[in-house]
Amino acid sequence: MLDWMQKHKRYLIVTIWVATISFVATGGFTSFSFAGMNTDIGKVGNIKLSSDRFQMEYNNLYRQYSEQSGGKFDEEQAKKMKLEEQVIESMVQEAKLINLANDFGVIVTDEELANTITGIELFKKEGKFSKEIYDTYLKNMRIPTKLFENTMKEQIKINKLLALLQVGATAKE
Repeated sequence: MLDWMQKHKRYLIVTIWVATISFVATGGFTSFSFAGMNTDIGKVGNIKLSSDRFQMEYNNLYRQYSEQSGGKFDEEQAKKMKLEEQVIESMVQEAKLINLANDFGVIVTDEELANTITGIELFKKEGKFSKEIYDTYLKNMRIPTKLFENTMKEQIKINKLLALLQVGATAKE
C-alpha cells in the first residue's frame, strides 16, 4: 500500500485538498438527513465511520455534482452514479490513511488546527479571522463544530502523513 501511495502521492494530495476545499467552500449539508442519528456505519482498523460524517460527505459531493450540472442533478442520478458507494469508499481510504498515520505516530496539535482554521479565507473579515463568521457559517450549514474540527484535524494528519511519505521517497531516490 505504501508503494501505491508513493507512486500516486500527487493524486492523493490533490484528492484530499479538493475534498477539504470543497467541504469548506460549499458547506456540508443539503436536504439529505439521517434525522440526527449518531451511529457508526462501519469501522476500518481503529477508525469508526460515523453516519454524521457520511451525511456531511454525501451532501458535499451531491452539491458538487449539482453545481457542475447547473442544478440539474437529482437523487436518481446520484443512485445511478452510486454516490453513496463513492462516499463510503472515500471514507474507507481516508480511514486507512489515518490508521497508518496513527501507526507512525503522526499527531495534530490544537495549535496546528487553530492555524489551519484561522487561515481559511472564508472565515476572514478584512484579512483577519472572524470567530463570528466561523460560528455563523457552521450554524448556517448545520455542521457541528466538533465534526468540522475533527474533519480538519484528520485532513491535517493525512497531509502530514503524505508529506512524511514524500520525504521518505525522496530520501531513497
